Amino acid sequence: MTLLKYDFAEFVERIKDLPYREMLRTTQQTLVQAENQSHGSKGAIRARQRGSLAFADAVGEFLFFLRVGSKPANVGELYWPLYRKPVENLVRKGEMLPSVLSLFEDTDSPHSEEKP
Repeated sequence: MTLLKYDFAEFVERIKDLPYREMLRTTQQTLVQAENQSHGSKGAIRARQRGSLAFADAVGEFLFFLRVGSKPANVGELYWPLYRKPVENLVRKGEMLPSVLSLFEDTDSPHSEEKP
């Protein structure tokens, strides 16, 4: 079994151009692999120390998004903007509805706006 590099940004970069079905399959396989490496296998403690659990959570949230099309409640603010590029590519290919891009509108605006 190949050890994963538990870097969610790198994972998204690797899959961002895949067609929907392949992106979904790769995400599912990566989630299973990260979970298997985290529990009950040789090297599980080391994998957890390297971030396998947080990585599995991030991949699982992305998988939820791919399946349901809504922002996961627990997605981290560091990870949510990473979803945008794969989603834009899927919309461009006609594999996801353009309306899903509206979920990213909050990400585009600054967090602190000055009020008059």
